[in-house]
Amino acid sequence: MKRLTLTIVCICFLQACASYSPYQPASSQGYGYSQTQLSDTQFRIDFKARDIERGEAVNYAMLRAAELTLEKGFDWFEVVDRESDTTKPKATTRFGFGISRFGSMNPFSNLNAGVAVGGNNSDQSDVLLEIIMGKGVRPDVKKVYSARELVKNLRQSLVMPPYDVLD
Repeated sequence: MKRLTLTIVCICFLQACASYSPYQPASSQGYGYSQTQLSDTQFRIDFKARDIERGEAVNYAMLRAAELTLEKGFDWFEVVDRESDTTKPKATTRFGFGISRFGSMNPFSNLNAGVAVGGNNSDQSDVLLEIIMGKGVRPDVKKVYSARELVKNLRQSLVMPPYDVLD
């Protein structure tokens, strides 16, 4: 019975890890997306994730901009400012020292010391978009996107389920 329970717990843990999506509201550590309203039609979108390429992070930020545009009742948005950055992991150094005595009369029989050099192996991608939303006919400008088209195309390319608002 214990073996079956352990197997089920391991399968559930592996499934949870496999189904992780960086596209979610920002967590307490700041990973995910967040938005700040600057005016009635202007928003700043921030998307931060670990272990994804910068281009994929930009796609997630653009997806959030498009979904937010639809949620607010607009048809298109223009990207008026964009910043993206990938931070590489920082190396850390730790030093440890310990003495243990398990049944030995010699106090130096289990003297241990060590130095560990390492760090966080995951890159962090951060994308910041500032957008202005609009309704009606989309202006013929390079950085203006149809929210409906973008949501449909990005969700398909990022292998995500369809978006409810499009139906």
